[in-house]
This record gives sequence, C-alpha cells and structure tokens, in this order.
Amino acid sequence: MNFNSYDIFLAVAEEKSFLKASERMHLTPSAISRSISTLEERLGAQLFNRAKKTVNLTNFGRIIFPMIQDIVYRESTLLQSVDFMMGKESGNVCIGTFSSACTNWIPFIVKEFHKMYPEITITIFQGDYGDIDKWISTKTVDLAFVSMKFFPTDNVTKLYDDRLICLAPPDFVPKNGQTATYEDLKSNTIIGQHGMDNVEAQHFFDNYGFQFNSDFQIQDDRSLVAMVESNLGLCVLQDLVVKGMNISAKIFPIEPESYREIGIKIVNPDYCTPATKLLYDFIVSKADELADL
Repeated sequence: MNFNSYDIFLAVAEEKSFLKASERMHLTPSAISRSISTLEERLGAQLFNRAKKTVNLTNFGRIIFPMIQDIVYRESTLLQSVDFMMGKESGNVCIGTFSSACTNWIPFIVKEFHKMYPEITITIFQGDYGDIDKWISTKTVDLAFVSMKFFPTDNVTKLYDDRLICLAPPDFVPKNGQTATYEDLKSNTIIGQHGMDNVEAQHFFDNYGFQFNSDFQIQDDRSLVAMVESNLGLCVLQDLVVKGMNISAKIFPIEPESYREIGIKIVNPDYCTPATKLLYDFIVSKADELADL
C-alpha cells in the first residue's frame, strides 16, 4: 500500500465519483476503481457504497477518512519541508475563492508570487460560500478567502472591508439622491443572489425584520448586473463584485453602511506546508495593494 492509494481514496471520497476522481488525479476510472478495490482488500473492509452515478463512504470509510487525511498531510508537509531545507522552494498550494476575489485579486497574486517563487504552483478552486465551506471542512484547499462574519475566524487574517452597495437601473434615483436606504429598497423589486453568497445582503435586510422573496435567483455576477441594467430590479451586493466592470447600472452606497470583511484563512494550521505559509504571508503583506486594484 503506497501513499498514492491514500490520495486516490481521498479524491473519491471528496468527489463522490470515480469519474470525477479520475479527472482530478489524471488517471483512468478503471485505475481509480482498481486502487480502491486493492485498498479495500488490504484493509479487509468496504470503503464505499457504490451506486450507479455516485459513491459514498461506508461507516468504516468515514471512520478512517480523517486518519488517511492525516497521513497524506504529514507526508506532504514532510516532503516539502525537506525540499525547503535543501534549498528547493517548491510545492503546490490550493486556494479556495469566491468569484469577486478571484476576478480582482487572483491574477495579481499568482503573477507576483510566481516572480518570487517560480517553483511553487498555485491551484485555484472558485465557488460560492457553500463550496468554500465544503472545501474547508474536507481540507481540499490549503488557503481560503472567507467572509469573516459567516465563517469561523480562527486562523484568519483580515484583508479588506468590502462595502455593500445598491446596484440600480440607470433611471433609478434614491430618495436622498445619494445613498440607497432600506426605504428605497423595500419599495422596489430585489434581485436576489442565489446560494450562500447573498448572506451579507440578507443580513442587512434581517436588521429590519424584512425577508425578501425574489423571482430572480441569480448566481453569476455578470448576470446579476445584466438583470439590473435591464431595469428588472435592484440588487444589494458587495462593491468588489462590480469593481472594474464597464456597466451602465448606477452604484449607490448602502445607508447605513454595511461591510463584508474579507479574510484569508489557513485551513489546516497543524500541517501548514512551507509553500502554504509563504503564500499566506505574501497575500497578507499585499493587503493594501489588493485594496487598490
């Protein structure tokens, strides 16, 4: 039994699919299946319940999952630490990020970090808050951009205050002419953002005891903008979402002010590889530059 079989086990457990695990590991589905079968024979127990389109861990598989995960982390940390002690700054770091941080920050981070550490690769996982929460809980990623109001703040360093804004059609004018208030919002159609990424907006409305139900539940940022530009309603979202976009919609600050606090989180501090620590420190050191992008 080698460490590659452990990696394959974790990939199948996280992807819940031999096919998706094969794509992730760059192996054939049959090779994935053979590796899992061999591991089950070695351990003397079934690890997965196999269905037609998905596979799920058995009770035994769930018990040993964190043990195997721990072995893989220890091995990765050991090998990277040895490389660094030998003067070879190499490795791979996986970052979980939501769309607006990916669009505005990731290109700068990857480009500038690679100038300093060309042998360290960065793998990007982009998704919504729900995806990031899953990647953190399964330790799929090493670092993650998080909203500090809605994720545990242990091992998190704050990077940026991202103000909530009202995105409005070109002909919209708030009552005070400058900022969008709750009174402006409640009297108009609200275009909701699908999934967990709307939690900051919902938190703003919750302060007034107002639960909005939207006919539009849009996930893609650019689609949200298009709906507003088409005069279908208003949208409450974060300033970083529309930063740098060429849009015809109007942008008004929300009153009273409300912010998303964005932080960078070390997902597994007990096994933080040297490469992960280097990238984490780099991102923290560039917080002011990220705010200006």
